[in-house]
Amino acid sequence: YNLKMRTSFLLLILSLFLRTTAFSQFFAPDSSFGNNGLLDLGDPAVFVNYTSSALQSGDRIILAESHADSSLANPIVQVRIRRFFDDGTQDMSFGQNGRVFLDTSGGILGIGPICISPIDEIFMAVSVDTLVFGKGDFAIMKFDSLGLVDPSFGVNGISVIDFGGTDYISALKLDPDGRLLLGGGSRDTLTQVTKMAMARLQPNGTPDPGFGNQGVYVFQPFSYSAIRDFELLPDGHIMTIGNAEDTLISDSWFAVFSKIDSTGQFDPSFGFGGVNFYRSPNDLNILGFRSALSLGGEFHFCGRWDEASFEPFVMKVNSNTGAPDSAFGENGIAKIDSFSAFEFNTGFTDLGFMPDGSLIAVGIRAGFNIREEMLVAKFNPQG
Repeated sequence: YNLKMRTSFLLLILSLFLRTTAFSQFFAPDSSFGNNGLLDLGDPAVFVNYTSSALQSGDRIILAESHADSSLANPIVQVRIRRFFDDGTQDMSFGQNGRVFLDTSGGILGIGPICISPIDEIFMAVSVDTLVFGKGDFAIMKFDSLGLVDPSFGVNGISVIDFGGTDYISALKLDPDGRLLLGGGSRDTLTQVTKMAMARLQPNGTPDPGFGNQGVYVFQPFSYSAIRDFELLPDGHIMTIGNAEDTLISDSWFAVFSKIDSTGQFDPSFGFGGVNFYRSPNDLNILGFRSALSLGGEFHFCGRWDEASFEPFVMKVNSNTGAPDSAFGENGIAKIDSFSAFEFNTGFTDLGFMPDGSLIAVGIRAGFNIREEMLVAKFNPQG
């Protein structure tokens, strides 16, 4: 069984070699994958500035990279997509000779999240040049299971979304009806205020008029707020996790949740008119990164808690009220105490659930005189 990992290729590789049997004993690489459990795709001549990944059926890995050849005098940024089997070997039947290249001279500037349909179609968020496309700052591209662009989606395989400002997307998922949901933020270029933003596309890539305002929903519960991730709840609602800043509430960053119905409107029974938030009792930064549903459909998210140093945590949130679930961990929070007072970039960045209900969280540990290390932690269902 594999964990659900999204944006970091290294974390996705963990999902392949940290198997259930390994968790019952210790965290150890699966030697059947790559080179003793690791797959090093580094190229000394290539500078990779972003990766995104997802799993197709059969544990095949889809990996997208935004990269430039640093050996060239004027390196051109390109987007490359590849597929690997679950033993780490590259699938040469994917695209052309095992890869798909997107020429950024055509207006594609970079990549974002990826999601996979039940029939292995690939949807990928890309940042776009507004001068080329005339609107928006990002778009969704669709490829078939073999990496070929699907021209029936949007316009020649690409659908451009415009939230009205400087926009970005941080989460991308399919609903049970094959519609594409997107979450992120939109910054007003004049006021510099960032708002939470969502959109829903129909299967053909056109905005869904039954969601929000002609397929787009932009809202500003605080002076600065943005969606980092979201989940589709069993009752059809959407629950989001994001970060916010508002000096009327706190001098620090805090976690903000919202609950949206299937038409793209706030659920007034949730929190304060559809929005709730959690701030540190000590008024310290709390940053939420990724969310996941337990096997029973309960909402959890992970992130970084700034105490004397940064501490990784997982929180379970009641999807009816937006408050931490006191039955989980300590008052709804399972937190790992700081390893060192000199850490400055330690936190959980993704999480998933095992078949027995236990939760696996992965992240990064770094700090002064501490090289970057990967964190992997396992919690029981009670945190």
